[in-house]
Amino acid sequence: MPTAARVERALATYEERISRELAWAARGAGGLSTGQARQVARREGQRLITAMVLVDGRRSIGEPMWSGLDLETAEQAERFLGRPSEVLELLLSTEGRYGSAVFTYQTESLRLLRIAAAVDGVTSETELGGLRRFETMVKAATAGAPIIDVDPDDEPEPARPAAEAPPVPATDDATAEADDDDADAPKETVEEVMAEL
Repeated sequence: MPTAARVERALATYEERISRELAWAARGAGGLSTGQARQVARREGQRLITAMVLVDGRRSIGEPMWSGLDLETAEQAERFLGRPSEVLELLLSTEGRYGSAVFTYQTESLRLLRIAAAVDGVTSETELGGLRRFETMVKAATAGAPIIDVDPDDEPEPARPAAEAPPVPATDDATAEADDDDADAPKETVEEVMAEL
């Protein structure tokens, strides 16, 4: 079972790895200093841990949380895990879907979330659901797919009818025969074309 100290060590690793990606990604937008990049990366890691602590609606002793974050309820935690953060959006907009920065973000974020989920000794189904929600969101954001946050009280939109295939133009027999004749005609060689020129 991970301890709070292990969570803090994992957060420090997260901060180090993500800050490098952030500093590189932000170079074209005025850049971030090393200190600023570390601060942004640490806050992102703290939000991930806090979201995992809150998502199951109960907090155990030893589960770390930080004040000053925009996460205080299980609903806010679910929302955070289901939508791209500013950090992910920055990495996607500057590095693109195939950039190593996005892969690093996904890998390190999931690692941090797993450690945070296990710190109280029990990884609940709700916490596993939060992990899956985050992973699905990152994959969808990376693929460029829209992030759909459906409210269970809302009526789903009716399905669109399938598009009809465009009509295939009919060919007459004369055109088909002319095409066949062209296929049988001898082709000029490169040397013949060059000699004509």
